[in-house]
Amino acid sequence: MWEQLARTSAGTLIAYKLATGGLKRGSLQRDGAAAAFVVGLLSFSCSIRCGVTLLFFYKSGSMLTRVGADVKRKVEEGYAAEGQRGAAQVLACSAVGVAAAVLRRALVGPDAPLDFSDLASAGNRLTLAYVSFFACCAGDTWASELGVLSASPPRIITQPWRTAPAGTNGGVSVLGTLASAAGGACIGACHAACLLPPSGREALGLVWAGLVGGVGGSLLDSLLGATVQATYYDEASRMVVGRPTPKARRVAGLPLLSNEMVNFVSTAAAAVAAASASSLSGAFAVAGCAASARSAATASAVAAARRLPRRGMDGTPRRPQPLRPVARRASSPAIAAAGPAVTAVSATAVAATTVAAPSFTTTALSASLATPP
Repeated sequence: MWEQLARTSAGTLIAYKLATGGLKRGSLQRDGAAAAFVVGLLSFSCSIRCGVTLLFFYKSGSMLTRVGADVKRKVEEGYAAEGQRGAAQVLACSAVGVAAAVLRRALVGPDAPLDFSDLASAGNRLTLAYVSFFACCAGDTWASELGVLSASPPRIITQPWRTAPAGTNGGVSVLGTLASAAGGACIGACHAACLLPPSGREALGLVWAGLVGGVGGSLLDSLLGATVQATYYDEASRMVVGRPTPKARRVAGLPLLSNEMVNFVSTAAAAVAAASASSLSGAFAVAGCAASARSAATASAVAAARRLPRRGMDGTPRRPQPLRPVARRASSPAIAAAGPAVTAVSATAVAATTVAAPSFTTTALSASLATPP
């Protein structure tokens, strides 16, 4: 009880300082400061490492916003060195993750390391969802803030042969992709380092989950930006603008979703994908254990049969009987006709398995981590 009270009190002070500091610097609007205070308070109330992970994401994003400020002013309309985040943007990059942390605290209890022997449990699934959510947020933020500084122009993710102005939604570059991977991995490492005593296996799993969430979420955000979020380019000012003007032309996407909506969809998808992948990992682990048990039982039965004495009822040794050829029965016309169909179905199943195999990369790593050292 006292530990919870102390953590909540500390979280209140930290959240208040962050909200008021962001309001004074101009990085947060009034509604954004209020949303940031609530989000920070809930995160620290759930656990120390949830609060520190949120703090790391916020601080790293604010620091990277100031990197290359002179270049960003020339390519982005309304650029501010600290950004100006409202409540919608704050909640789009925090609501789902904080909800996962609150659910874990309410349903499971205090924070604990990942249990790789049961990744399908509610606690593990919510932890991975939390990490993947903020890994996606950090990956997208780092890619946006650093990718715009790339020496080579970005390419539209849906049309890789086509270049676009720097800052275009849906544009990807090598520098931006590497930045998204680094941001996601750092979120996983930060979350793992804040639980004492640290666990090397958990750190590896969380860094991998963060890496996949950062890159995958950033690419999904780019895909949405290139298709359902419009980007306009003003030829006169040579800047990317967020709204159509008489001198601006649309260079990518359709005006269906706003930037906040795209962020919400991509980050929520990353969280759901991580929780689902952990559930699949648990199912495959259980199936693997059952298959191993059946194999062990079969091997034991065969070994026991081989140890039995080969003697008859009267105690005399048995002589091995020669193998007799078995006459093959002619197959019926129906079975013969069904042969090509069975072959086609088998080939289709093999092809489907081959196509679906890459989607289980995360599951395979999780299953391997579940094996005791």
